[in-house]
Amino acid sequence: QVPIARLRPGVLEHLKAHLDSGSRKVRIALIRFIETLASGCRMVLYSTSEYSELIDITIASLQDSQADVRQAAKEALSSLFMTCNSHEIKHFTNVFVKLAGPPPSTKNPNGTSEPAAMQAGVLGLAAIVQAVPYHVPDWLPDTITTLARYGHSKAPEMIRKEVQKSLQEFFRTHQDAWKQLHAPKFTETQLDILDAYKGRPSYFA
Repeated sequence: QVPIARLRPGVLEHLKAHLDSGSRKVRIALIRFIETLASGCRMVLYSTSEYSELIDITIASLQDSQADVRQAAKEALSSLFMTCNSHEIKHFTNVFVKLAGPPPSTKNPNGTSEPAAMQAGVLGLAAIVQAVPYHVPDWLPDTITTLARYGHSKAPEMIRKEVQKSLQEFFRTHQDAWKQLHAPKFTETQLDILDAYKGRPSYFA
């Protein structure tokens, strides 16, 4: 068996060499490999420069031209973020907010970012939310509220649907003990925002 410390440099070089592959299937396979590597070797890789590189590689794939590649990148990032501490999560939240630009609004329906960049930022925020499916860390209310604001009716449909899907999945996985444990961690304003963007099914009201 090849020690992981010797395997990592070769793996990363291989991934980087194929990032610009013309094959959609190859790009998806590489991203899924990253997800598998993150899951199986998380305790060995975490806090290494290689782990950071895996995250950077996957973030770049959020702007791929193919929707299924972008979705694969979101899933892989969610796995990678499961190990990150609150400081790191807040850092990546800021990275994705900067990438997405200000949320669309009635006064500014197109936002300030290109649609591809906005979608990449939204997918990144969704990956962070998805990384904590059964509890609510201190940073989550702010992060998921930020994500929700990109679901404005003036946002492009693909972004609005991604926001709604992410919020609905969050509430599905947090259904147990919602009123007793999870809801009290949100302010009324935050809950109102989630309601406004169809993130909270009526049976949670």
